[in-house]
Amino acid sequence: MKTNKFAKVMLALALGSAALAPSFKEAQASEVTTISESQKYENALKDLKKAIEDANSIKLNFKYINAETYYKQNFDSRLADASALLNKLPAKSDSASLREDVVNKTYFLNKASKELNGQKSSLDQLNKLVEDDVNFIKKDAYRFADEKLKKQYIVAYNSAREYYLLDEARLANSEVERRVNNLKAAREAIQKTYAPLEERLALKAEIQEAAKLKDKKDSYTKASFDSFLSALRLAETSMNDSSSFKTAEEYKELRNSLKAAVDALVKVKNTDEKLEKAIEKLEEAIERNLRTRNAAELLINKFPQTVKSVKPELEKLIKVSKEQVEEAEKLLKKLKGIEG
Repeated sequence: MKTNKFAKVMLALALGSAALAPSFKEAQASEVTTISESQKYENALKDLKKAIEDANSIKLNFKYINAETYYKQNFDSRLADASALLNKLPAKSDSASLREDVVNKTYFLNKASKELNGQKSSLDQLNKLVEDDVNFIKKDAYRFADEKLKKQYIVAYNSAREYYLLDEARLANSEVERRVNNLKAAREAIQKTYAPLEERLALKAEIQEAAKLKDKKDSYTKASFDSFLSALRLAETSMNDSSSFKTAEEYKELRNSLKAAVDALVKVKNTDEKLEKAIEKLEEAIERNLRTRNAAELLINKFPQTVKSVKPELEKLIKVSKEQVEEAEKLLKKLKGIEG
């Protein structure tokens, strides 16, 4: 009896499942969203508008501004095509071919945007010139320049500085280069005209400093002091000669010659026999130390197996030798300084 009841229940469930299956499938099918052609068109139109909006933003970016001509022209062409199509498109449509045209224009515009190869402008030169302004305007060449040249420089500097302070992502290589060249030209115009004056003033300062040594003849050897006096007289004569125009380079050479003559002055040695003997002994000790070290280094390098057992002692000797020589040479320099 129980078995019959169980069989009837199973049969009823099976029949119910068979009847339920088609209706369940129909319910599922009704829940699947079917996108209409008009909806697809609206979505494509939305993508096109976004692509055009993004492209217009890119035109303000270095990726477009500094891109190679071919890529810029391709981008401009794609943007123009996309914009022209958008202007004549209807707000709604169920045309598959029209939607396909919209999709194609969007794809090629996005592709052209990605291909733009512009790089950020290098601001190294511009930065260097702008930051060096503080030093440049302190120079005598600028201080003595006429107002016209100064004004040209200030205009070029302000133009360079204003561009330098802009958003780096929007700077054009051509504009950076133009401002760098303008500022360089303004500086060079001043330097070319007034550099001789600047170098003349520098020579004058060098002469004034060197003239302080005139009364110290006895402190230097005759040969070195005579050379010094000759260089000083030549510099002074050139400074006072108003009959001939000298270039900045000529003034600079006179200044360098005078400075070299000052640096070449040799002080008269003070006779101090004890000091001389001390120096002599120290030099001999350094020489002996160096010979001993060289011998130890030779043994290690040429006969490594022979000196293997005493190598640590030899290396220690070399190390100590180096330290001693270094200290001795420092002392020797001090003694010679006292001597000279």
